[in-house]
Amino acid sequence: MNWPALLACDLDRTLLPNGPQPEPPGARERFRRAVRRSDATLVYVTGRHLASAQEAIAAWALPPPHWLICDVGTSLYARCAGAWRPSSDWAAHLACDWPADMTARLRHRLADVTALRPQAPERQGRFKLSYALPAEADDPALRAAVRSRLADLPVRAVWSEDETRGTVLLDLLPPAAGKRAALAHLVARLGLAPTRVLFAGDSGNDLDLLAGPFPAVLVGNATATVRDQVKEAARRAGAAGRLYCARQPYAAGVLEGW
Repeated sequence: MNWPALLACDLDRTLLPNGPQPEPPGARERFRRAVRRSDATLVYVTGRHLASAQEAIAAWALPPPHWLICDVGTSLYARCAGAWRPSSDWAAHLACDWPADMTARLRHRLADVTALRPQAPERQGRFKLSYALPAEADDPALRAAVRSRLADLPVRAVWSEDETRGTVLLDLLPPAAGKRAALAHLVARLGLAPTRVLFAGDSGNDLDLLAGPFPAVLVGNATATVRDQVKEAARRAGAAGRLYCARQPYAAGVLEGW
């Protein structure tokens, strides 16, 4: 097995077997052994906030990472002496395009889109405003309504699906934020070549990384819709040769692609 210098993985339904598909026996233990044998910098890239990510890592006995990218790429943490230290330079970078009143302005603009429901307070962040809606309420007209209300604001909208709950998620972020931007920032900070990085994910909010500048693995439990979206995005970006679509789900799919 070849070792990347940096291995970055999404958590939910990528390493965490919390989707509808069964987990292959021993998959996470094989993943733990592979990480121990390598000298790769391990990074988890997640939409979860810090406390939730820590809980998931402990509950599912995942190997502790060196870095955590949380809140859909709007926060970056380094593990130092057993504690998590936020990256002040990443926060300063995002603050350039996200004034303190931006969240209030976004809430006001979207107040009449009644299908959107704010997610729980712990899922909000200094640089992230998050909504959810029932999957059956998600249609092109609703997304067009969101786009029109935000068209003149410096904001990035990231849509994804939580198939286990039958909901669609909308994260509003600074233009410079996102999982791909945060990981690229970290890779540059560590002085690594993109070819020495491997990313694994499963969902819509992983799309820009799965079709991005790094070798990537789409785990086998990704939905057919996501798989088609990722393949098409990778084709358009000239990244098809860097994408591997695994047959196996969860950690077994990460190892298959690795």
